[in-house]
Amino acid sequence: MKDHQPVNILVVDDSRTHLKIVQVVLNPLKQTIITANSGEEAIECVKQEDFAVILLDVNLPGINGFQTAARIREIQRSQTTPIIFMTAMEASDVKLFQGYNQGAVDFLIKPIPPFILKSKVSVFIELYHQSHFITSQTTYIDQISENLQKQEIQIKEQSALLELIQEAIMICDLDHNVQFWNKGSSQLYGWRKNEILEKNWYQLLKAKSNESPEEIKKKLILNDIWDGEFLVTNKQNKSLITYHRWTLRTDQKGKPIGYFAISYDVTDKKREQLAIRRSLEKEQEKNLFQQQFVGDSFNEIKNSLNLISGTTQMIRLYKQKLNIEQLLNYIERIENYTKETQELLEDLLFVIKANAGENLLNLVPVNLYKLCENLVKSLKFGQGRNHFITFVMGDEIPQNTTSQSSPTIISSQSKDKALMYLDEKIIWKMLNTLLSNAIQYSKDKTHIELKLTYEEDQVIIRVQDQGIGIPIEDQAYIFEPFYRGKNTESISGLGIGLHLVQTYVRLHQGKIMMTSSAGQGTTFQIILPRNLNPN
Repeated sequence: MKDHQPVNILVVDDSRTHLKIVQVVLNPLKQTIITANSGEEAIECVKQEDFAVILLDVNLPGINGFQTAARIREIQRSQTTPIIFMTAMEASDVKLFQGYNQGAVDFLIKPIPPFILKSKVSVFIELYHQSHFITSQTTYIDQISENLQKQEIQIKEQSALLELIQEAIMICDLDHNVQFWNKGSSQLYGWRKNEILEKNWYQLLKAKSNESPEEIKKKLILNDIWDGEFLVTNKQNKSLITYHRWTLRTDQKGKPIGYFAISYDVTDKKREQLAIRRSLEKEQEKNLFQQQFVGDSFNEIKNSLNLISGTTQMIRLYKQKLNIEQLLNYIERIENYTKETQELLEDLLFVIKANAGENLLNLVPVNLYKLCENLVKSLKFGQGRNHFITFVMGDEIPQNTTSQSSPTIISSQSKDKALMYLDEKIIWKMLNTLLSNAIQYSKDKTHIELKLTYEEDQVIIRVQDQGIGIPIEDQAYIFEPFYRGKNTESISGLGIGLHLVQTYVRLHQGKIMMTSSAGQGTTFQIILPRNLNPN
């Protein structure tokens, strides 16, 4: 708006709350806002001041809004002042006719959207400044009142006003052929007036809605209004989400002939709402998982403590009858239960911190080849002494892998490539868990292979066994904490190992995949990036 002297705006309403709301909305326009609580008070104000626009409540105590408007029109200085009626309900055709006969230029339905109120008032402020003379305003408003029944003149005169409004406004027939298209529509949708007049905007903009065109048309005719959202494609082939509010248009006999539509771009708002909703859903999922994980962990800890307590009671009850070997056996059980509980607590704390987004990695240069070599050797002379464990680096096929004296280690790639930034402790745990599972769920004398392959920007780690495999119905849940396959009931374990492995991989920005067949073995493949930044 140009820099002009402030003009007077009269707001008439018996509700002090609504007066205050209108003042707050219009204050940014930096005009002089005068309020009145009744028709009589409004008339006195008009006798003393000139106003650019009058916002007049229809339902006033004493003399109502229409009567007040009539009295205002009797005052010479206000005969052409624009009056916008405000009403808390949809205005009937009779009321509209009565209002326009009193010189109204518009009706606003309470609660009035702030941006619509500001836009309409801004238009009349600008017109007030541009007219220079009150008489020109009188001529404009008189023309609208005198030609209310003449559709062509009405559209022509209103178009001049609608062009000043920034929102997208169009007038269409019931088949969506455009009869009026303002500058706001051109700015929003990209199509100029001469390109879209008499054309079907529904087809041109490829409009899509949750409701069919027939359903929308029925609701519009039944209720006189319709509002909703469309997914449209503008002239620049950009997808937009637009909010529409339509008002039914009828001829002099009341027959529906089309609609008046105002629309807004709500694409960014919808994206923000979607992002917030997804964020909340993600947070809820994380909280739910954490609650379930903590609950399951405490159940396992409780079981371990019960076993420790039970073993302690056995020692206390039968201490006189136990020999040294039996006593040491009980003590060993307690130590094992205590160790398992301690490890479970550590795993529990690790997963909680990881899900909370803490940086748990201590990235240092690690020779992955050496790490794998040492791990395989330690397993071969410990837990995996009854299996044939092979460590392959590169693409060579291992030969003579049936020896039980030492693990087979084959390399076709330079060991220098093995140096990369990793958390050595976590990677050791990750591979140890996968190999230990392979040993635990495989029969003696079967083969287990750990393969390491380097590519330009990633390293691929594969652990393959010939064990019992994972039934297909269990594979979708195998990384969930405390989930164990149906074919593992006879084998001890808590079911947390693979979830930890998945967490370890995720922290290293990697991916883990699994292929398995019941009775045929399982293969886990991990892909880790080689460019992790230690900082």
